[in-house]
Amino acid sequence: TEALLLSREKGIPLPAAEREVFGFDHAHLGGLLLERWNLPLSLVDLVRHHHDPVEAGNVLGASILHVADFMAAGLRFAQWGSPVIGPLQASACKVLALEVDALEGMARQAESQIQEVMHAFFGPEGR
Repeated sequence: TEALLLSREKGIPLPAAEREVFGFDHAHLGGLLLERWNLPLSLVDLVRHHHDPVEAGNVLGASILHVADFMAAGLRFAQWGSPVIGPLQASACKVLALEVDALEGMARQAESQIQEVMHAFFGPEGR
């Protein structure tokens, strides 16, 4: 709660607020948990570095996860987090050969497909 409030008050992304409050962020904590649960180190690495993909052993995989996380936050499917969306790492876009301008169209397509799935499961009022 303290990190969420700080994020809102300062207008900073949640990971930055978490680092200020706790000295680490949810990506680092998630990596530690996955490691403790004996999940593959490749997965630990992806989770641990999804906000800084160029630091990951698997830069391509971490870049994919980073962009997916960014888009989920932008589409507000990650509503439990900060109202401030963290920056999209240019290095992740470069690794993926992804033009930033293409994200808007991808987001519209994702939103449409998600609505179709929600409609299929929950009817016209689903969401």
